[in-house]
Amino acid sequence: MSENVNVQALIRQIVARVRCAVCGHHFASSDIRVLGRREHVWAMQVNCRECRTRALLLAVIDGKSAHPIYTDLDPDE
Repeated sequence: MSENVNVQALIRQIVARVRCAVCGHHFASSDIRVLGRREHVWAMQVNCRECRTRALLLAVIDGKSAHPIYTDLDPDE
């Protein structure tokens, strides 16, 4: 599977499952930006259009599915 297809599949899973921790709003694909990847861990910035919160989202890929790891960092951290 190509890298671009992996990124698109990961973003689709996040859009389907993850909500803003502050206001509960669903993210759109355009709200997610991949910052980088190291082995099985992807780092992404998510921006909530509703409350303007920015957050760091880490996803660990085990080869079959994505498991988001939530962070309690403030948007400024």
